[in-house]
This record gives sequence, C-alpha cells and structure tokens, in this order.
Amino acid sequence: MKFIPYESRFKAGEILAEFILSKNPVIKKIISNKIENVFLFAIPNGGVPVAEGFCSVLKLNFDVLIVRKIKIPYNTEAGFGSVTTDGTVLINEVLLSRLTLSENSIKSSIETTKREIRERIEFYNKNTDVESSYKSFINN
Repeated sequence: MKFIPYESRFKAGEILAEFILSKNPVIKKIISNKIENVFLFAIPNGGVPVAEGFCSVLKLNFDVLIVRKIKIPYNTEAGFGSVTTDGTVLINEVLLSRLTLSENSIKSSIETTKREIRERIEFYNKNTDVESSYKSFINN
C-alpha cells in the first residue's frame, strides 16, 4: 500500500472530497441538488481539520460528533467499545469475551470514558442533543 503525505489535514480533506465527488454518484446528486440539512460529522483528534477541507469543497456544513472509545486498561491504544454524547455504551461483546477483564475493570473503563465525554462536551461547548435535529446523513 502506498501512503501519500499531504501538506495538511485540511488539504487531505479537500483531496478526499474531490475524489469522493468523482466516484460517488449519490454524493454528486446531493451536492448538485443542494439538498438542505446535510451535515458531515467530524470526530475530534484529527477529524475536524479534515472535515473543514472536505466541507469547503462540497459546500457543506459540519458539526463535531463526540464519541470516545472505551480503552482496554492494559492497552490504551485499543478499545472494547465506545460511548456517545447521550451516554449510550456500545460494547464489542466478541472482543470483550476474549479479554480477561474483571467486572470492576470494565465498569471503571466505562466511567472513565463517560467522564472524558463530559469533558469534551464542555470543551466544545456542545449541546448534546443537537445531532437529532439533522435530517439527512451520508455514511460510509
């Protein structure tokens, strides 16, 4: 696999938008019809500058979607689930069944993640139920 370095995440977002626009007829139709209430959700930790570049090309708005992984205590780069802004906890049950984590360790990791979500919400001054107001979305 060949990796292409970009001058910035913003520029990478612009290039990604051009590429998707050239390859995806659904996106092309949405953009050309100027459908309202289409937003891109950016995930912090690198996603916001990419979203800015992407949306600048496609003339879309974006918002920050705060989701945090539930970290495996002995490997904080990996996670066994995630937590959303409304407190929903999603667990990868298959992975969790393979880990040797105690119930207390699992609960502690989830609570730590919920606290991180609250801190992110405060940092971004984010209304937690704003996502429900969007009408159209594009995934994948």
